Amino acid sequence: MELINNLLTGFGSLIGVAPILAITAGVIFGIWVGAMPGLSPSMGVALMLPFTFRMPSNIALIMLTAVYLASNYGGSITAVTINTPGTPSAVATAFDGYPLAKMGKAGWGLGISLVASVVGGFVGIFILILFSKPLAAVAVRMHPAEYFMLAVFGLTTVASLGGKNGIKAFAAALLGLLINTIGLDPISGVKRFTFGQVNLFDGFDFIPALIGLFALSEVFSRLEEGLSKEKIDYKLEKKKEQWPTAKDYCSHRLSAP
Repeated sequence: MELINNLLTGFGSLIGVAPILAITAGVIFGIWVGAMPGLSPSMGVALMLPFTFRMPSNIALIMLTAVYLASNYGGSITAVTINTPGTPSAVATAFDGYPLAKMGKAGWGLGISLVASVVGGFVGIFILILFSKPLAAVAVRMHPAEYFMLAVFGLTTVASLGGKNGIKAFAAALLGLLINTIGLDPISGVKRFTFGQVNLFDGFDFIPALIGLFALSEVFSRLEEGLSKEKIDYKLEKKKEQWPTAKDYCSHRLSAP
């Protein structure tokens, strides 16, 4: 009963002109932040924070939440169009979205990613509402052994992303772990693989490494295509076919494995 009352109170704060304007501004700014490679959702919230100092607390929280959620979708725009994920969550979008753009179906890829982001956001929020309290109770009971097993579980997801290229996925995971060891040890403070460079004390951030992995590889691919004088045939789509229809969404869901 308490959960329902809290939800009703929260939804009540969304009704009004000011909350709707805050959501609109937050979504626009968040999509722009997500589409800029190098800017993460948390950075977008940090950039918007000074503008909320004179706002009412509920309006400020609504705007910052809209910025964070919209930024996660904004990263798929560059992932689909130029094969450069703007956010870490848009990495998988580039696998299928960019080939669609090369086939002249960039609108299709953007439309599918938009609906998937909205549906996934609703599912995530629903799970957070129902299970945040039990998960918090479990989290405070976790010890180093549990955190280690959680890290191992995270690394096992590499196998699912690698598919049939198990050796390449394993090598990529080892390379990522090696890069992550650069910098000061968070527990002992020992300098690891810094080679006397002060700039390496903080290690490598995930966002710059991700940008370098995808953006630079795309730049080199374009240079190679230019040197070989090969042209990519980017077919233009018809305007009526740029975005998938509701029927297309349903058929896509039913045909998914």
